[in-house]
Amino acid sequence: MLLGGYAANLAPHTSERMCFAWRFAAVTILVGMLDRPVAPQANRPLVILVHGLTGCENSSHVLNGARHLLDLGYRVLR
Repeated sequence: MLLGGYAANLAPHTSERMCFAWRFAAVTILVGMLDRPVAPQANRPLVILVHGLTGCENSSHVLNGARHLLDLGYRVLR
């Protein structure tokens, strides 16, 4: 799949859209992608990748970082 000019397909790893309700001054919904490695490694923590104001979950640097971590067996939330 091509999103924002970047290939967002992290196959063979799997991705799932996640929504988190966060109540501060008002209820805000935070949206992200939870990526799971095809070969998860035991005792690896979840890695959270946060993009900057001009980026998105499908920015090339976020996807490259996610793929590297997934290949090492980490779960990634971006």
